[in-house]
Amino acid sequence: MPDYAAIADVSETLKKMLQEGLDSTFGVNQVIVTLDSPKKIEEENNTENKLLSVFLYKVLENSDLKNRPAAVSNSNVKKPTPLSFDLYYMLTPYGADEDNKLKILGRAAQIMYDNAILQGSLLQKKYSGTPEQLKISFTPLTQESIVQTWQALEASMRVAVYYLVTPVEIESLRADSLTPVTERGFGEP
Repeated sequence: MPDYAAIADVSETLKKMLQEGLDSTFGVNQVIVTLDSPKKIEEENNTENKLLSVFLYKVLENSDLKNRPAAVSNSNVKKPTPLSFDLYYMLTPYGADEDNKLKILGRAAQIMYDNAILQGSLLQKKYSGTPEQLKISFTPLTQESIVQTWQALEASMRVAVYYLVTPVEIESLRADSLTPVTERGFGEP
């Protein structure tokens, strides 16, 4: 089970997957995938370079998985359910001309669609070799939400696509010992 680094590991998994897919289409390192925010890219004057920003813009607790029962092992240890997150990513292409930006965006969307379930060898770092499955889904936003997101980033609004990656779990370090029942009484106060 992934630990506290799970969010970073998922981000690296997406970055590597997208970089490999873009390399196969445009040539090795012709488009650079970065986890940097759009604001940082603007501040560093990188908007003319062929880039794809894979920016984690929102993290929410997964309410559906929150109330699962705790796991009890054979050694009478009760572990709380993992902390489960939904990660929201914004994919933003950059480049000198609009045609290249749109091709980068289209290819990135195709890669995400073709890998809607991340598992096995696609998973990186501590997720590597685990039976974990992460689901990627396109997340349409209203125009109002898009504007609010860009305003919060304090960056110039650009064309982007938005994705949800779920469930990303972080295992609890807490373990409660359970004392087995050794006597049973009836009618005792």
